[in-house]
Amino acid sequence: MGDRTESVRETAARLNPPEDEAKVAADNSAKQRAIEKLRDARDLNLFKLAMGHDLGVGAYSRVRFGKLIVKELPQSLWPHIAVKIQDREVMNAQGYAANVEREIKILSMIKHPSIVGFIGSFTTEQSVFIAMEYLPNGDLQTILAAKGSLSTSATRFVTAEIILGLQHLHQNGIVYGDLKPENVLFDLQFHVKLSDFGSSRLSTLILILTFLLNECAVSEEEEEEGFRENRVEGTADYISPEVAQGLSRSTFASDAWAFGCVLFQLLAGHVPIVSSLDRHLEVA
Repeated sequence: MGDRTESVRETAARLNPPEDEAKVAADNSAKQRAIEKLRDARDLNLFKLAMGHDLGVGAYSRVRFGKLIVKELPQSLWPHIAVKIQDREVMNAQGYAANVEREIKILSMIKHPSIVGFIGSFTTEQSVFIAMEYLPNGDLQTILAAKGSLSTSATRFVTAEIILGLQHLHQNGIVYGDLKPENVLFDLQFHVKLSDFGSSRLSTLILILTFLLNECAVSEEEEEEGFRENRVEGTADYISPEVAQGLSRSTFASDAWAFGCVLFQLLAGHVPIVSSLDRHLEVA
């Protein structure tokens, strides 16, 4: 019996040989170098992307699976990416152009293990393209829809990594503005990656300091369209009361409120306050 068992194991090993760890590491390193080279060169364009299927469709955009075309590498090693495509006509009609510009600006500013990696962006006559790292394990909302809630240990792990991402944003003067399960994605090892920065903004203090240093990166148009005091952005079930009432723009404190709502939902299986408003708000 022992000989037979060993024979089965040998056959399985021959048919499914273990991956060479050194080769896998070398391949991953080559992919990462290609991504960093393209990001540093800021030379992304439509001819460097091989587009695939849709990963998701939102109110203003769609996200598609893609690969970076790297001529120096075999096709099997072309890095997998996610490409967010936003129709310029729709953006302008909905007054969302400043949000897209701000999202690109913020993504290009930050680099952290708990935040989706930015590769590059470019604009065509019809669309704006934002290339980001591909995260194959979906989002937190999908998991909650299937399981209802998470265990205490799973909740502890997920929320700890969300906090790491939020902490990095806040330390760099960035208000997230739309923390919710749909925007919490998972990488191959199921580590958290915060995504979607269309509602994010620089904190008021950072804007003032930047202005005083005469390095203002915010245009008058962006200030008017994206940072108006009476504009409410975000998702209704996770918006703090003062923001929902138009008394304040999103702040670090309102990010903390949204985090509390997500924490409650992970344990209870539902949000603490169900809003009667449209779920995604953008009220001028």
